[in-house]
Amino acid sequence: MIKSEKSIPEENPSLFHYTSQAGLEGILASQTIFATHYKFLNDATEIEHFKSALAELLEQKVFAPVKKRIKALAATSDDSKSNLNAIYRKHGGETKAIKKQIASQVNTIFRLTCENAYIASFCGWHPHAPRLNQHGLLSQWRAYGHDGGFALEFDTKALNELFKEDGNLYDDSLSYFGNCFYDEDPKKIIAKRKAEFDFVGDFLVDFADALATDQRRLPDAAQAAQYFFALSSQPKHPGFSEENEVRIATTVSSRSDEVIDGEPLRTRQIKFRNTAGVTVPYIELFAGLNKRLPIKRILVGPHVDRDKRAVYVRSLLRDLPIEVTVSDIPYIAVKR
Repeated sequence: MIKSEKSIPEENPSLFHYTSQAGLEGILASQTIFATHYKFLNDATEIEHFKSALAELLEQKVFAPVKKRIKALAATSDDSKSNLNAIYRKHGGETKAIKKQIASQVNTIFRLTCENAYIASFCGWHPHAPRLNQHGLLSQWRAYGHDGGFALEFDTKALNELFKEDGNLYDDSLSYFGNCFYDEDPKKIIAKRKAEFDFVGDFLVDFADALATDQRRLPDAAQAAQYFFALSSQPKHPGFSEENEVRIATTVSSRSDEVIDGEPLRTRQIKFRNTAGVTVPYIELFAGLNKRLPIKRILVGPHVDRDKRAVYVRSLLRDLPIEVTVSDIPYIAVKR
């Protein structure tokens, strides 16, 4: 599990999770948060947004050292040199062959780490816009149309502790709790995560060695997978920057029959819900903890009956010490 950034609770004393009435009822009843498979989120480029740029930057970083390692290996025997020349001829020369190998390695890591990624999204704290923290984002309220929607305000520090506990329950999870990046320049994103990027690059060089020498295990594979997952899951298209998203991203094993030391793999259960006629895969975060979610406040979104909806929420909560407030944004969805 990748530890969350130390700055997340410091920069965001609260996080806001927008949801529908059905979502609110489900969260309160189950004390879990749904994380949805990334292919079913409202960003069509989710996870994939940074894939090609990351692959290109990794290629630039590791091309020279991989080439050097391969040449050193070829020099060990005439057979190795002959095999290497045959590969070069097959792929159109030395440069193309090495680039194809690096691309294949990156695609393999992406498939193993990101193809079964699930994401739960929160809007971050706005330190210079207290009205947004108090009354919510109009763009989010618009997304819920006639339903009006609700925003659950979470204590970030307490949510971070639950995140850590939750990750320790499973053997298959790569998990990340952190900010999204909206930079259009990929190099600026990498600069923010240079240590992780360098680690993945070094691993790719070792990976090339392992492929050439038929080495079965690499000691840094798990850590490299964690860093690659974080690098892939943080960047988002700049068009979504208003959301100031903080997210929990986690993976689920595609196999439920794996064993570790003779014991079944502890893996999350994938569930399905129907949304607008589409079957959507999701997982329930924090389901195995049997603890209350650290909800500080429930904000009722703009609606013609917003005050009645506040009464409804208070009735749901009963004696739970959760504040209920009403957004004063005068937005009313128009039926068409």
